[in-house]
Amino acid sequence: MTVRRWSASTWVLAGLGCIILLVGADQVRRAVAGPPKKVAAKRGQLNSPNGWQPRVGAQALDFQLPDGSKKLHRLSDYKGKKFVLAFFCGCANCQDMAKQIAASYHLSRKAPPTLVVFTTHWKEEGTPNFIKATGADQFTYLYSNTDPSIVNKYHGTPCPTIYVIDEKQKIVFRSRKFLGGVNTPNVLSLTRLLGLKYSPPKGIPQQSPVAVPMDESGEPDGLSSAGPAPSTAGARQAG
Repeated sequence: MTVRRWSASTWVLAGLGCIILLVGADQVRRAVAGPPKKVAAKRGQLNSPNGWQPRVGAQALDFQLPDGSKKLHRLSDYKGKKFVLAFFCGCANCQDMAKQIAASYHLSRKAPPTLVVFTTHWKEEGTPNFIKATGADQFTYLYSNTDPSIVNKYHGTPCPTIYVIDEKQKIVFRSRKFLGGVNTPNVLSLTRLLGLKYSPPKGIPQQSPVAVPMDESGEPDGLSSAGPAPSTAGARQAG
């Protein structure tokens, strides 16, 4: 019996036919399965409803956390008021931020409601010393141990992170990150927005601090395009 061999062109055509069949099968699979689901890659997105991000202009995400007396405070309880929401871990940088904000409140002789959420590793018994070191006795201190996801959802770390929530529960201010952990530009912007007096601490650098650029979610995005911070010249103002 004679065995018929395929020519080179026949093998090429057969190979192309197989490729066409495979591509066609893949297209059918994609059509049946539908478009691939997008994976939330940004930090905090996986823990946030519908990919919510704490950007300026976004509606604030409601939550409730206890204070030192175990009394629960809901963010929505403050609807109708403009207030400050801060995330602290208790480090030296957080203490400096709290001290500057508290000094502005004392200087202005008025203070908006200010909620401080401590990150989970903070020990509640350390709060009195934190208040003594910063003079921040006007703040309401909350503890995230009962719901650590709140810190992630609001991108509370790296801290300190400061927000201003308006009367309609919309975010109207979010602090930025500056090289060297400089807090003065954020406090300057915060006090201007709230109509408070502010006198920057003595001994701060004369040159403008450099801001870390932010990505689409408002997170620090490397250092390549960092820009200057607001000038602190003439920062003290009437309330």
